[in-house]
Amino acid sequence: MKKYFSLLIALLLINAGVCVQAQTVDKILNSYFENTGGKAKWNKLNSMIMEGKVEAQGQQFPVKMYNQRPNFQRMEMVFQGKTIVQRAYDGKDAWASNPIAGKTVKLPEEQAKELAEDMFEPAYLNYKTKGHKIVLDGKEEIEGTECNKLKLTKKNGDVEYLFFDTESNVLLMQRTTVKQGPSKGTQIDSFMSDYKEVGGLMIPHALTQKMGTNTFTVTMDKITLNSKIDKSLFSFPKKK
Repeated sequence: MKKYFSLLIALLLINAGVCVQAQTVDKILNSYFENTGGKAKWNKLNSMIMEGKVEAQGQQFPVKMYNQRPNFQRMEMVFQGKTIVQRAYDGKDAWASNPIAGKTVKLPEEQAKELAEDMFEPAYLNYKTKGHKIVLDGKEEIEGTECNKLKLTKKNGDVEYLFFDTESNVLLMQRTTVKQGPSKGTQIDSFMSDYKEVGGLMIPHALTQKMGTNTFTVTMDKITLNSKIDKSLFSFPKKK
């Protein structure tokens, strides 16, 4: 009988701990959404156009990114006066410019799959309905700021980490890993900063990514929300 009660108490304590952690995770996320415009506005966000510049290895290039629900995307840069599509996805085909060959090419299956899984809506928004799981994984200092570290496990098994400022609950960093190619398994730290209000939402206007010894920074000069985007921008160009 004593064993039974001991086991029962242990199970109750475990369940209580899980419930408290779930409440803490939801509290952090709800506070973040409230501080950045509210869940209702985030749920109504259907498209985003970002214009700015990317800086890498001492060079700077104009950049423009188009994103639209559910996972349409296009990123283009201007290099030596020419527009180069770094990547694009229209829900079916993933493609990019090949400057050397002077034409556009479809990307390998692995890269296409990765772009297909790169959804417009953040994984941590409505994460439960998507089948994802998020747990509190302690605290960690990010560039001098104490952060709550959340571990997000997606429905497909992919794992990423989110770091929210413990005081403001603003997202400061996202940690992922390269999923394919020669750099597979390499950690990528994406730092978000310079939050500004756009259409009622607080959106970071600076993103710095660190992968191994490589670092590049994207600075946004203009962000447009919910504007109509011509779907042909995402589509693989037809041969003329």
